[in-house]
Amino acid sequence: MFSFLSDVKYKTGLKLSPTVGRKHFQFRKISNIKDAPNTDFTARRSFVFHQQFSDCVFNACGLCAVDVDFVKNGIPPYIPARLAPYREYRSRHNDINEDTGANGYECCQVYQQIGLGPESLDPYLPERFTAEPFPEYLEAAKTNQLLDFKQLDVTDKGNVCDILRAALADHGTMLPFGASLPKAFMAQAVSNSGEFMSAWPWTWWSMAGGHEMALAGSIRPLAGESFEPYFLIVNSWGQWGKADKNGLRGVCKVSEKIMQRWILEANVLTTME
Repeated sequence: MFSFLSDVKYKTGLKLSPTVGRKHFQFRKISNIKDAPNTDFTARRSFVFHQQFSDCVFNACGLCAVDVDFVKNGIPPYIPARLAPYREYRSRHNDINEDTGANGYECCQVYQQIGLGPESLDPYLPERFTAEPFPEYLEAAKTNQLLDFKQLDVTDKGNVCDILRAALADHGTMLPFGASLPKAFMAQAVSNSGEFMSAWPWTWWSMAGGHEMALAGSIRPLAGESFEPYFLIVNSWGQWGKADKNGLRGVCKVSEKIMQRWILEANVLTTME
């Protein structure tokens, strides 16, 4: 039996992205995806998101965009706005007043066309859910636009874990990914331990819906070691999961077996400018 947290609303909100005509990420440094090294980018965060709406996509993609800014451009990590990009997404679908969720592809398009600014210029407050972004935010966002993003092919379930590992090592940044989330992931035990490693029979799991998170590392045993291979993910549920090396919570170990079953899509944010 699982014990679920009843005093915290775990928000999700992922919609599937279109795949037709999408550009696929091409590996540049990794010649054999099965030889990719271990990675752990979790300690590059400087904040913890506590998601209050169905804007998981903008939480995960925002974190990854900040990571790209740091790795590729040397810009110190900042807290990215979430409500302003999410509002822009909803306005394009004529549902500004509805908390309907989003997909990663169109989130990245918003970053390309509108840009991404700091949350200090457009606070994450319930009363600002439908409000127009402040002019200062829009001006700042114009100077920080996503130049390109690529799709990872996660349809080959037999090789998907190798593909994700190689993408992390090749690009060197966190990657936003979408998953079909089982309700078991919301168990109190997962929040306390920051581990989701057991591949229980999938038919036992009732599904909570689609959810976007950041893929921040991949660990496999080295020579002489013996443990279940796992990915490191960063979630947006506040004081949830284990802490990184800097003491910031939100991290969870997810076994490769589970990742293989639950992943729906993944993107690589290549450059911000």
